[in-house]
Amino acid sequence: MLLGRLCPLLGALLAVVAPTLAEEERTHGSVPLRTHSLTTPFLDSDLQSRWFDYGGDTIIRADRYVRLASDHPSQSGWIFSRVPLTATNWEIELEFSIHGKNNLFGDGMGMFLTRQRAQQGTVFGFQDRFEGLGIFIDTYKNNRPGVIFPYVMAMLGDGNTVYDKDNDGKANELAGCSARGLRNTDFPTKMRVTYFAEKTLKVDLMYKKEDEWTPCFEVPNIKLPSVTYMGLTAETGELSDNFDIFKLETRNLYDLGTGNLPHGQNSPFGKNPTAKVTSSSGGGGWTWFFLKFVFFGLAVTGAVQLAVTAVVSGVVVGSAILGLQTAKKRYKVSDLKDSIPDLREEHDINSFGGAIPPKPPQDAEDVRSSALAARARKGDYDESLILEQLARNRVFLTDPGLSKLRDAFIIVVGCGGVGSHAVAALARSGAGSLRIIDFDQVTLSSLNRHAVATLADVGTPKVHCIRKRLEQVTPWTKFDVRNELFGGDKAERLLGPFEGREPDYVVDAIDNIDSKVELLEYCRKKGLKVVSSMGAGCKSDPTRVFIGDISASSEDPLSRSTRRRLRLKGVKDGIACVYSQEKAGPGKAQLLPLAEEEFKKGEVKELGVLPDFRVRILPVLGTMPAVFGLCAANHVMLEISGYPHDYLPSKGRDKMYESIHSSLQGGEERLARHFGIDSLGLRIPILPDDVGYLVEEVFHARSVVSGLGSRLALVRWHKPDGDFVDESTPGQKRDKLKMEDVVLMTKDEAARHEKEILKGDKKHEELYGQDILELVQKRLDQEKHFAQFR
Repeated sequence: MLLGRLCPLLGALLAVVAPTLAEEERTHGSVPLRTHSLTTPFLDSDLQSRWFDYGGDTIIRADRYVRLASDHPSQSGWIFSRVPLTATNWEIELEFSIHGKNNLFGDGMGMFLTRQRAQQGTVFGFQDRFEGLGIFIDTYKNNRPGVIFPYVMAMLGDGNTVYDKDNDGKANELAGCSARGLRNTDFPTKMRVTYFAEKTLKVDLMYKKEDEWTPCFEVPNIKLPSVTYMGLTAETGELSDNFDIFKLETRNLYDLGTGNLPHGQNSPFGKNPTAKVTSSSGGGGWTWFFLKFVFFGLAVTGAVQLAVTAVVSGVVVGSAILGLQTAKKRYKVSDLKDSIPDLREEHDINSFGGAIPPKPPQDAEDVRSSALAARARKGDYDESLILEQLARNRVFLTDPGLSKLRDAFIIVVGCGGVGSHAVAALARSGAGSLRIIDFDQVTLSSLNRHAVATLADVGTPKVHCIRKRLEQVTPWTKFDVRNELFGGDKAERLLGPFEGREPDYVVDAIDNIDSKVELLEYCRKKGLKVVSSMGAGCKSDPTRVFIGDISASSEDPLSRSTRRRLRLKGVKDGIACVYSQEKAGPGKAQLLPLAEEEFKKGEVKELGVLPDFRVRILPVLGTMPAVFGLCAANHVMLEISGYPHDYLPSKGRDKMYESIHSSLQGGEERLARHFGIDSLGLRIPILPDDVGYLVEEVFHARSVVSGLGSRLALVRWHKPDGDFVDESTPGQKRDKLKMEDVVLMTKDEAARHEKEILKGDKKHEELYGQDILELVQKRLDQEKHFAQFR
């Protein structure tokens, strides 16, 4: 009878404690890795991410998701950990959604654990030839007969292997599975990746039913690089989808008994990923011990009533606690689900391409402005209102001039402090079509110099921010927005026509030397009109800002480097630029050095957001980029409208270069005769253009001996051997002189050098001090370095 009364109670108690027993009998435990996990609001209090970098077309909506790519063609976005993942065994659980409104869709997304980081490319938004693990969710079928898409597959890259994109990775597949129904689910899908070093890699998916995991694949005996960066990427092509990240959890795995993995297992998962092991002591957890204690008390004491009361009380209290915890969990899950937008609604991004958290008054205004802009671009806008808004420009430029500007197509590359002011000025002045190009996003530090960005725009692409704000000012302006990094390989596409019209002018507002040189070289060789903004950083005097030919720019490191690189590519002038003649001096701002500890760590270049981008902070007074941007826009407006303006001449030093070239030719002929060589018809391989490069870029138009800048001449530095004239070609005498063989002196110094060293027996140490010898060697080493760019 007593046993009959106790059975229901004991059954209830076992039901309560069974989950606890199961939880306590896991084979391994885990420690969350905050450095490699993401959850709302995704950004820290300063609207930056402490542990992740992001770029491309990635949009972060702090209250909802990280959108790697939107449902628009040619999107590519990424988010990568700033610190490497060094855990030996780990588990990554990703909660995401791939959704869109079209029946045809693509391309897909990827999870990467690689030695490289934050480098955009062609493998679902990441670079090809990566080293490490890539797991791809491919939603578009190119050429995989017999395979159902979406398809999830893994690839182990060695740093040299190219991804087989044409055949959807068939040649690279490590393992994979079809996941039909993964797209447009009614609940957030999940992917769980578990790795035990040199043992097993396993991938499970949750997409068929909520809280139901489906095994995808398991790969034994796999070894990944011990140090990798973790990243998520996505891209679209002609077909598109939204690729949203809701949550990313990374955990370090360890054995509960030893802190390490159990030895002697072929697979840590066995046949069942949730397999349990029983404690060797045979005792189980504390709850099991408590049950045995209760049973023993019932058997030996006879105090049945007291025991029953104790058991019932324990069950009631335990049930109450578990019930409260379960309720809290359900409320949290419910709130999280409520925060996820309905996938069937138009919620991907707002009509401006931004990612602004819901603010009813602001959003309503944005929607109204967007709708107005859409109608205006189609011609549904009163022409008299446009002319009234442009009235001051109209009377200044006259009707024909304003008409040319309104018909013009202008491209602005770089939308930071300089570019944003240039775009804003052009739009406000009546420019008809504007293509704006920039890969970067608005940050808090951008707000001191950006023309239109606000706090609400932090974290959104600069190009979308500019379009959104300026559509509220000039809704009739046609904006072509390109949220990507400019490069020489993309120049033809990014600088190509818009609605059938070739660009009338290009504004270069790039602050990266490689991209700037590629842009200017392309424009010069293709005959595109371009105005280039040189460095506004560390400048403070607006009265020293000028517009002129690039050959006339000076006192600016960016301008000097640009000129030098362009000269090596055969471009020496013909490019308008905005530059400052302000000189550096004591007490003035300078490029901030990196902390010594960063140099000690090595690989300083990896600190940059992108390869070859600066990693040091450039001091910028907020007003100066505006001055540069407005000057560039002003020049473009005057050029297009045909308004009279004086173009500042270059230095006019061509005659000086020709004179120095003739002097060098004469010196080599004299030297040939001195060594008994007939100098008639002797030709030197250095051209007048090369002379200009040597004088301006290598020697900075100053004698290496005295520092004087007048009556200059180039002369050999070392005494030649007897065989410095090549006569192997009949009828031709070629001097073997190289640009790295000559130095710049005054004519008097060159004559003395020729007499006492080139023709005499004196050594350099007898004629020059140590400081001059070191300066000459420095200049010659610079020329050897620059020679590699020719």
